[in-house]
Amino acid sequence: MSDNKTLAPTVETTALASTQGKVRLLTRLADLYGIDRDRFLEVVRNTAFAAPKGEAPFSNEEVMMGLVICDQYKLNPFTGEIYLARMQGKVRPIVGVDGWAKAVNAHQQFDGMEFEEEEGPDGKPVSVTVTLWRKGIEHPIRVKERYSECYRDTGPWNGMPWRMLRHKALSQGARYGFGFTGLMDADDAAQVIDTTAEVIPNEPEPKSLPEPTEVKPEPEQKAKPRKKAEPAEPEDHDEKEREELRARIQKAQLSLPVEAWKMFRKEWENENERSLANLHDLTLDTLKRLAIGLELFAEGNKA
Repeated sequence: MSDNKTLAPTVETTALASTQGKVRLLTRLADLYGIDRDRFLEVVRNTAFAAPKGEAPFSNEEVMMGLVICDQYKLNPFTGEIYLARMQGKVRPIVGVDGWAKAVNAHQQFDGMEFEEEEGPDGKPVSVTVTLWRKGIEHPIRVKERYSECYRDTGPWNGMPWRMLRHKALSQGARYGFGFTGLMDADDAAQVIDTTAEVIPNEPEPKSLPEPTEVKPEPEQKAKPRKKAEPAEPEDHDEKEREELRARIQKAQLSLPVEAWKMFRKEWENENERSLANLHDLTLDTLKRLAIGLELFAEGNKA
């Protein structure tokens, strides 16, 4: 009589299954983007998921985490739909507006979307409401985002307030309507980073003064002058690296037909909420992502 007992999984078999799962994911994504399978993880780490200068590269596990999110929501890391960022000691996947729109439209239950804008007497936005319909559900999901709660004093918010508020409504609607959890939009991420940067250490509490006692008056002593704070070291702007990145961007741009460049620029500006009118206004990290994205786009355009 045959023995039909099921063997309990061991540490070795569990680890093997996990490794095989990673290999299958890397193989599938490498084939999807036409990249050598053995180099795919390193290519992603050095391009789409490149860490900002001065920070340690993302580990294999962190890159794999980002690729799992890409696979789950069908997001393309090479076009900026998703990238990684370190915030408060943790690595988080950040999704741009194109990524949110793609994830919503690709959902099997998605059945339509509509925006409603409310304008104030001064012409400024008051709110934007997104309505999402899901197949098989009678009542739609409505999410309202208020300008007063979302506005930040940044270039995109000052120059494109309606668009930014629509982006916020879309990302929040996607979370409520389709349960997209564990993701952040670029504006939320920037706000977390700004808040972290603004933390000021508490000043030491003043020591309590001794109780006054009857003493003979003594000659008045001048208070010792307080030491002046050490001057801050001048910030290193890495201008040489910026120039090199701008040169790479210009070279890749010149290799493209005019219409192809216009298409890339429009999509990139919408995705990253940054204008390419003046490259000198972009941060080093943004220049780096732009150079990588444009070079990949130019290579694909040649093919």
